[in-house]
Amino acid sequence: MSRPPIRRQVSVRPAAMVFKPVGLPYHRLEELELTLDELEALRLAHMQGFYQEAISRRMGVSRQTAARILDRAHRKMTEALIEGKALRVVDGPVRRMPDDPDLCPRCGHHRGGEHRGRRWCGRCRNDVPVKG
Repeated sequence: MSRPPIRRQVSVRPAAMVFKPVGLPYHRLEELELTLDELEALRLAHMQGFYQEAISRRMGVSRQTAARILDRAHRKMTEALIEGKALRVVDGPVRRMPDDPDLCPRCGHHRGGEHRGRRWCGRCRNDVPVKG
């Protein structure tokens, strides 16, 4: 039996969760799933300019694991672009970085939705005004 995956640290919050080629109906497209840790590795490598050693430290994994995550992400992105597939961003084994505004300041749980300008926590029921 294999051991469970280590929860990777991420701070990425994508503006959209699904990407598809223009002009093709979504229901006809094959879909690939890109996990948040794969998206975070892409962000750190290509937007922040980090090398694998720095990526591994930021995500809390070994350098070899960071390399595998980045390789999977590159393969999925390339396949989606070349073969015209939709790309859906999904959670995966992640935990949010401490500076994440979506974390509850009281218990550290990832907060749920927003209602009437306030954010609530599903674990401790704390709610705070939304900033910005």
